[in-house]
Amino acid sequence: MRRIALLLPAILSLFGSAFAQSGVDYSRLDRDDIFRRLRKVTTGTAERRDMLKSLFEEAGCRDEKLTEQPVEGGEAPNLVCTLQGDTASRIIVGARFDAGSAKGGVIDNWTGAALLPSLYQSLYSRPRRHTIVFVALFSGGEKKHLGARSYTKSMSKGEAKDVAAMVELRGLGLTRTLSWQFGHDQILATLLNSVSESVMLPVDRIEPNKLGRVDASFFSKRNIPSLVIHSVSKYNHDILKGPDDSLDAVKLNEYYETYLVTASYLAFLDFALD
Repeated sequence: MRRIALLLPAILSLFGSAFAQSGVDYSRLDRDDIFRRLRKVTTGTAERRDMLKSLFEEAGCRDEKLTEQPVEGGEAPNLVCTLQGDTASRIIVGARFDAGSAKGGVIDNWTGAALLPSLYQSLYSRPRRHTIVFVALFSGGEKKHLGARSYTKSMSKGEAKDVAAMVELRGLGLTRTLSWQFGHDQILATLLNSVSESVMLPVDRIEPNKLGRVDASFFSKRNIPSLVIHSVSKYNHDILKGPDDSLDAVKLNEYYETYLVTASYLAFLDFALD
């Protein structure tokens, strides 16, 4: 990432023209497609895993591209969809899929998990430099993070070094898009800010409030640059982990805007990162 830091001014100056060309591009899905997948929410962990598998297959990620990773001590596996790129360098996009303690568990975190197949479908339409891995993580509860622990533990030092970035989707649709990056190196957040300005969809940097420990922290501990895209602040966190965490709590316009800025961001990371 040091090389990116040195080249950052040049990268950002090129961003506007690059985004308008084929180098930074994705297929934009209709609102109806995004909302239909969101409304496929189920409450049981096994049912969510099965639904996500079905949505990935519908989006075109199937056969050898869609695999399961056993989770140590977990009742369900991680579901892994791989978009093969031209290099060994990887970008990981993750979202926990089990409902946790909430009765509905829509905001936390079906909103994040349900976007993974759509993001795959959006990015699949163009050749990619990086291999982009979409991981639906089995959490096993608010404090266990079994899926993230298993995934990061399974990576060798060499494999971890090949991960250029990890982006977690968590608690979306309560407000306009928010973000939080770990550590002092804020390159991922700076790149996201540039994307949001280019697509004219604002993203504010706010630490997730009342979400507890996020899965991205386990990737950050492996020295992988990690960022959380979310919508949870001190003004709306009371919706989580209760009966109001339902489809009615999702602001659909803001949710769709989060999809747009995230798809744009992932396409740009593929263009900008080593």
